[in-house]
Amino acid sequence: MHQAMRNLGHGHVSSVWAYQGSKPFVAAGRLFSALGDTVCCVEMESGEVLWKRDLHAEKTSGPLLDSVITPPALVNGKAFVCTFAGDVFALNAESATSCGARRWEPIEFQPAVAGGRVYIPTRSGSLYCLETENAANDGWLMWGATPAHNGLDDPEYRAA
Repeated sequence: MHQAMRNLGHGHVSSVWAYQGSKPFVAAGRLFSALGDTVCCVEMESGEVLWKRDLHAEKTSGPLLDSVITPPALVNGKAFVCTFAGDVFALNAESATSCGARRWEPIEFQPAVAGGRVYIPTRSGSLYCLETENAANDGWLMWGATPAHNGLDDPEYRAA
């Protein structure tokens, strides 16, 4: 815990487990990351920043004290991102324009997206299910992406 407090600023088991850092990942030749209050998409080959979206200023008041957004879940051309303020954003993965937003209680963990539904775990232990009304919103089946992030390369389970 001492090292976690020194390196992450978190000194309790639940805080360390909840800490996700930026969790960058590559999908379709692009690097997606979430750090602090900003979601970012970078073209891997050129290094060009395609878009950045500050979600803290948009929906939250007060100073930024820590990372306030989850890593994005990328499916069907959308990046689903949650905030500690309880917001759930569906961003267009090409341009970061909002496809929709909804507010619940504080969210610290990345959502899962399967079968047209977004599963959202909250800080208090609740689990919400948001119906997207589009069955193509599917394929981000677990926290941290699909089985491919563990080295399994089954095409059926590949992220976007």
